[in-house]
Amino acid sequence: MIGLKVYAIVPVKGATGKSRLSTVLDREKRKKLVLLMLDDVIHSLKESRFLSGIIVVSPDDEILHFSKKYSCITVKEPPMGLGLNSAVKLGVNMATAMGATAVLIVHADIPLINESDIDYIIREGHKMKAPFIIIVPSRDGGTSILMLSLPSAFTFKYGEESFKRHLAEAKRLGLTVKVLQCERASLDLDDANDIALILNSNLEKKTIKFLRSIMK
Repeated sequence: MIGLKVYAIVPVKGATGKSRLSTVLDREKRKKLVLLMLDDVIHSLKESRFLSGIIVVSPDDEILHFSKKYSCITVKEPPMGLGLNSAVKLGVNMATAMGATAVLIVHADIPLINESDIDYIIREGHKMKAPFIIIVPSRDGGTSILMLSLPSAFTFKYGEESFKRHLAEAKRLGLTVKVLQCERASLDLDDANDIALILNSNLEKKTIKFLRSIMK
């Protein structure tokens, strides 16, 4: 699509993350789950017609090696990580250096998304006048996907109630704002309740197949 050069940014804390799932999954199963969710997200991004590239940001060498197999650009954080907001900023800096005019920030724990969701968001971005932001909220008040035109002085506010805080930051900067609802993107897998919701899906995702195999 002519007009915007869009790079996806996928921040990933590490292959042994998701500690809130420790009551139902041991360390090795959580590690496998993180990699499979990332696999599902990258696959959907790769299928999109409108992305110039995918940037994965992580302090975890296994995550970065895994991502390179899918021809993703990788950015290494320090071993202990920088926190989500700083990790996203690293990705934005890389995208800017590669000539991006917009970024699509996608979390690695929303495995139900597909390429049609990605294409829909990017098409909406092409209709907007820069500087702009598109926010796809999660069901718990967070931000699942964020599309931002570049260059931008936007300060990322990921964390609790990030949806409201991102809206406030966009208002502060005078950005054109669009909020898009996406059921598949709104479900991020953080705890046992989320597993139950994801298992209700009939989508053919590696994450779902794995969870079904271990939750019997």
